[in-house]
Amino acid sequence: VGMCILVIAADDGIMPQTIEHFQIMELLGVAHGVVALTKMDLVDAALLERRIGEIRSWLAGSFLKDAPICPLSSVSGAGVLDFHRCFSEAVQAAVRAESLGVFRMPVERVFAMEGYGRVLSGVPVAGQIAEGDLVELVPGGEKGRVRGMQCFGRLTAQGHSGLCMALNIPDLARANPQRGQVLCLPGRLRPATVFHSRIQMLAQTGLGVKNGERVKLHTGTSEVLARVFNLESQGLFSGDAAWVALVADEPVA
Repeated sequence: VGMCILVIAADDGIMPQTIEHFQIMELLGVAHGVVALTKMDLVDAALLERRIGEIRSWLAGSFLKDAPICPLSSVSGAGVLDFHRCFSEAVQAAVRAESLGVFRMPVERVFAMEGYGRVLSGVPVAGQIAEGDLVELVPGGEKGRVRGMQCFGRLTAQGHSGLCMALNIPDLARANPQRGQVLCLPGRLRPATVFHSRIQMLAQTGLGVKNGERVKLHTGTSEVLARVFNLESQGLFSGDAAWVALVADEPVA
């Protein structure tokens, strides 16, 4: 179960981008969080209290209805310690998922280290990995053995989902790995161009999508152009929830 820090500036209050970010968190199924009410040094006490009331009313009935609202200032340092305490408590309360499933890590960065060779970094979304394991790049199919790894910048012999990992895999030098590919155990994933998904259209936007309209498909760290087709009716309209087919221009894992 994920958690978030919802940042709202005390001088601006709830802005359109605040609402958009909050809606994204709801769609992702985030269940815990803390509100950071920043720039408290730019408003007086009365406006600060009013902002807290506005935020509490706006969040009523949502997953953040009981979330702490922490005023703070990065200029004076006021409220920073209270925010850190609230954030730490929220982290402790969040449910930690076990490292189950097949190892797979969307590639975020690729670089070379002198004396070591190719290094691929990212955050595994499932499973576990250990030094010496054989892995595969998808799409592509090239395989290589993990010769070393770091977790948050420190050497380690194993890693698992949720950790920031850097994997040294010299065998992949000729494969020229790229951001958007996925590292996984051999034979576990395959490239595809057609996906089915449940889509929720936000009613507040008033936007619709025509059948066959081009969209950007984001999955893992990849971003590809695709066309979307409603499998239940002609197009998608504001507030709709429907099954769709996404046909990507190029294969993704």
